[in-house]
Amino acid sequence: MTKKFIFAASFLCVTIASFCQKLPQFLGIEKDSIYTFYVNVDQKLHIKPRSADLSMVEIKATNAYVYKFNDSTYVVRYNSATEISKIKLYYKNLPVDIINVQVETMPAPAIILGGNQGPNLTKETLRNLKKLDIQFPLNKSSLNALELFQCRMLITEPGKPITFNTNLGGNLLPDHISKMLAELKPKSTIRFDEFKIKTEQNYVLDVEGSSITFIVVE
Repeated sequence: MTKKFIFAASFLCVTIASFCQKLPQFLGIEKDSIYTFYVNVDQKLHIKPRSADLSMVEIKATNAYVYKFNDSTYVVRYNSATEISKIKLYYKNLPVDIINVQVETMPAPAIILGGNQGPNLTKETLRNLKKLDIQFPLNKSSLNALELFQCRMLITEPGKPITFNTNLGGNLLPDHISKMLAELKPKSTIRFDEFKIKTEQNYVLDVEGSSITFIVVE
């Protein structure tokens, strides 16, 4: 009797394991990890089909917009910040996998001038400066190609109040601003704030974060 019970239990475990191996799952997701998504930024999620019929797959997320990008890829977009949200993968109307995410407002991008992230900038660097290089806190699997839409730039020379205040539209510097930067004296400061970014879907987002300041040195 005991041997029959052990055999039946073993057979059941093997059957369940074999069944689970045929279920779809999120690709590249670590169990029990919490991932960071950003408000109004589309995040692409890939499905590992295994032996599943992808037409029977569905993704659901609370307070989020979900759409199918292709047979094995879905896109999730949250429109508000939340501490913890669960994204569930369903197969034949049954939940088979889950992702835990926290949703935050997009932080300000890092500004890089002439390959330098600051805070000090040499006059030599400023002589050849034509654009701002931008780094966003998103991994490369994101669907979005994010762009700097606008930011404020303030220049202050030593011993003077703010001498220049303008809104930059994008990351290219107009010629008159490049010329002004090239002529700045040591101890002048260049500050960037009030960032707005544009997503691939043409959403313009205000981003959080403190200002970024560079100091001119010899």
